Amino acid sequence: MAEKLDIPISGEEIGFLPTPSFHPKRILIYVGKDLLGDALIKLPFLKGIRALYPSSDIVWCAGQGKSVYGTFLAPLVKGLLTDVWDDVQYGGSWLDALAPPKKLVSPPFDLIIDTQKHVKTTLLLKRLPHELFISSAIGFYFSDRIPPKGACSGGRSLQEDLNCLLRAISPSEGKGDETPIDLPQPAVQLARELLPPNESYIGLVPGGGGRHKCWPLHRYIELAKWIYNRGHTPVFILGPQEEEWADTIQKELPWAKLPLQDQMTQDQGGPTVFITMALGLAMKFAVTNDCGTAHLLALVNTPLISLFGPTNATKFKPASPVVNIIQASTWGSKAMSSIPLTAVQEAVLGFEERLSCGVKAYTHCP
Repeated sequence: MAEKLDIPISGEEIGFLPTPSFHPKRILIYVGKDLLGDALIKLPFLKGIRALYPSSDIVWCAGQGKSVYGTFLAPLVKGLLTDVWDDVQYGGSWLDALAPPKKLVSPPFDLIIDTQKHVKTTLLLKRLPHELFISSAIGFYFSDRIPPKGACSGGRSLQEDLNCLLRAISPSEGKGDETPIDLPQPAVQLARELLPPNESYIGLVPGGGGRHKCWPLHRYIELAKWIYNRGHTPVFILGPQEEEWADTIQKELPWAKLPLQDQMTQDQGGPTVFITMALGLAMKFAVTNDCGTAHLLALVNTPLISLFGPTNATKFKPASPVVNIIQASTWGSKAMSSIPLTAVQEAVLGFEERLSCGVKAYTHCP
């Protein structure tokens, strides 16, 4: 069970400590909505939990809707999760406390980790049977344990906040696992055939989880023409929601690459997360919106120029070794259309300058 510290000090300094013998058999990780980008940001956190507790059963629980860990991203979490529960409908109403879903209480979970910050949901989760409860809501006020003093600061990204949860669980060993993912060889080989190593590729990711998060397609097309005239081959990464753009891009830019729409990809069963990531390995860098594909590319350390408008750049920035963030707010707006083409071109020139001296885009020239 958990032991409370005796010292009556402030909420930022007090916590509950698990006993040295604390080895949870069952762990519940609760998320609210679990969209593609959010889930990818949480992947190093999940790998960190698995590293701490290699023999525990770990259940990923989506309070609302379906988690992409059970569908699109299932290959990335194989061996990390015991189960994925979708749309459990717990945490949204005070009435949930009267009749929680049976699977949340029997058998009970030893460790419950709350990754969201809505106080009502946090309080409802804490009512579930548990030995240790971890939550960062209201500065870890409801958590049985907190991170070491000074380990976490304000204005954190989502990934940094998740690392704080890990530090609360295990101050000395808790950390996100950001080691590169071992991509399947067939995906790597296909990417090499789609993007042969005799050209200089720059990725362009014009889609996103909503058109309000997308820089206008015509700007990406103008950027692609400019990139091509500078000796690079533009590579458009289009997801299922952007399939309708493929014909327009091919008509305007017959020399551009659309590898996920290529027949070779279709012959291999269609696009997968591994193929997308393998394509990122061939890119010098990529220009993206705030979207799930940006986080996929970040997992293989592709340098990124990331465009943000209505969403929080601090919270959702991709975890690549280098990310050049361009925010619409610089021009007094949240609209993606307010980001001028020249601003993105300047960012591309900055990456080009570093590449010209024979180093990666995330390394400064000597």
